[in-house]
Amino acid sequence: MSLKVSIIIPVYNREAYVARAIRSCLDQSLSDKEYEIIVINDGSEDNSHEEICKFSERIQYIKFDKNKGLPFARNLGIRQSTARYIINVDSDDFIHPKTLEFMLLAIELNSDYDAVACDYVYTDLGDRRSAPISSHKFPIACGILFKRQILIELGLYDENLRIHEEKDLLLRFKKKHEMLNIPIPLYRYLQHDQNISNSSEADHFMNILQKKHKQ
Repeated sequence: MSLKVSIIIPVYNREAYVARAIRSCLDQSLSDKEYEIIVINDGSEDNSHEEICKFSERIQYIKFDKNKGLPFARNLGIRQSTARYIINVDSDDFIHPKTLEFMLLAIELNSDYDAVACDYVYTDLGDRRSAPISSHKFPIACGILFKRQILIELGLYDENLRIHEEKDLLLRFKKKHEMLNIPIPLYRYLQHDQNISNSSEADHFMNILQKKHKQ
């Protein structure tokens, strides 16, 4: 049976969260013969390596000695993948057990689309969850099942954008391709003090993104 989905999980200093992220990907209702999990340790300086190694027999594991940035890690994971579809899961987030099954069914029944996105909820360290949030109105980097070949044709993520690389990819994607939204909150987005989106570098890379797309 050929692989249908590759899950890409980049990790940088997420020892407290990465095990739950990986477990949620292992605990999918889709047969484990139909998908793979590729974890990229992007030069973590904490105990992320030890946490990841607990799952070494069930995942593909790539480890960098030095941090190379999120888009580089994602791109390597995509190049390493062998499935038809790609989905990104951040190392501090997690997914519902039916995520792959539902999203794969959606894209296979709607073949005119080159990606499908699910809705999501915010959750905190106490597992308190927000109301469902529309990924169509408020898109995020993860919880999107892409056709792998389309990502390759787009040139993957821009490695010069260490933040907002997902916004750049979606802008390029939507120029020629359609994305289907399924209004089911399958993705769990963890909010905490170390979220990359809170970085002071965000404004700098947003300026680069706006210049690139002349917004």
